[in-house]
Amino acid sequence: MTSPTQAPPSHRDPAPTDATSQGADTAPADNPALVAARTRIAEIDRTQLDLLAERRAMSRRIAEHKLATGTAVRNTRVEREGLAALIRRGRELDLEAPFITRLFQTVIEDSVQLQTATLHAARNAEAGRSEHRVAVLGGPGSYSHQAAEKYVARRGGTLAPVPGRSFADVAGAVGDGAADYALLPIENTTSGSINEVYDLLYDTDLHIIGEITHRIDHALLAKDAGLTPEAISVLYVHPQVYAQCSHFLARLGDARIVYCDSTADAMGRVVQGDDPRAAAIGSGNSGALFDLHAIVSDLANQKQNHTRFIVVGPTPTQVPGQVDAKTSVIFVTGQEAGALVNALAAMRDNRINMVKLESRPIPGKPWAERFYLDVAGNLNDPRLDRALDQMRGHTRRMKVLGCYPADSVQPVDMTLAAALDTDAAD
Repeated sequence: MTSPTQAPPSHRDPAPTDATSQGADTAPADNPALVAARTRIAEIDRTQLDLLAERRAMSRRIAEHKLATGTAVRNTRVEREGLAALIRRGRELDLEAPFITRLFQTVIEDSVQLQTATLHAARNAEAGRSEHRVAVLGGPGSYSHQAAEKYVARRGGTLAPVPGRSFADVAGAVGDGAADYALLPIENTTSGSINEVYDLLYDTDLHIIGEITHRIDHALLAKDAGLTPEAISVLYVHPQVYAQCSHFLARLGDARIVYCDSTADAMGRVVQGDDPRAAAIGSGNSGALFDLHAIVSDLANQKQNHTRFIVVGPTPTQVPGQVDAKTSVIFVTGQEAGALVNALAAMRDNRINMVKLESRPIPGKPWAERFYLDVAGNLNDPRLDRALDQMRGHTRRMKVLGCYPADSVQPVDMTLAAALDTDAAD
């Protein structure tokens, strides 16, 4: 990495781009019906936002009840009944079942994640915290900063970012006491695992206390909205972003590639430079913070491009039993045949679901591997505790990296036929 992250020169709000927000200003003056329709749509959208905010407040109230009574966060029967009722009502209003399902599964997911965060914060030091000092890679505009904003928003209080130039800097800020916890990207649906972060987990005493998945929407950003990709002379980009957009970048031509510490660093260098043909890759919304224009969007090799971030802190976290949890471990086995199978058999024998298994070479020991394992389960569950004890007997070294709330929410299944079946709604 060649340059420190720069703070964005501007913090103006991104200009609206959709018809809903622009309608009354761009509609022809001689078409009052169109102006009226767009104005009404804008009013409806604002009302929907007010209702969504009210719904979130009710979700927090339900979370407080569940905290007091020990009730589980998920109640799939209630979710399924509610979704079925909405599908039936939508049919009366000529709204298709797939549309209703997609819309309200997103709303349900938000409610589950909000309640999970509320219960988790109440059991740990996060409860009532007015400020969250979170170490992130890059400054405002970076994807890590965006993910940190989302993580903190679910817990209340404000984000006080502690920017770092490298993953080691970010993790070190927690160890030095400069940050309460740190956000680190660990895997991406396009480019795969981020090996440097896995190695950091092995070498530090930090504990995983949370996770959050964030959609990554890469755009080609430049000062000049009329700049074409073929005319770019230099492209500033983070190495992980480059890997996620490699198919598009292979067609870019002779542009010079300069790797940067973060997407915020990349955008800052375009702004501070004097080359009108310079460009960066970052979030289109964040580009607006730097007065940059998105000249090409959706650059990732896979359109569903998501990054999973882990949250690490100096001490372990306590996960309430009502919350779906993950536990992560790191272990090293012997070199004898069947060593890995014997270690993992403990999970099978105790009916523990393995979510992810990753191997990494051990520095200085050719062909030796260490393994990272994510399982679905809470350390307070006797089955998982027993499985880990059994697994430890088949390893040379094993370390529990942390137990934390799972961010993913499995949507309830619902078809039109099931929604219309009176038995399904009872």
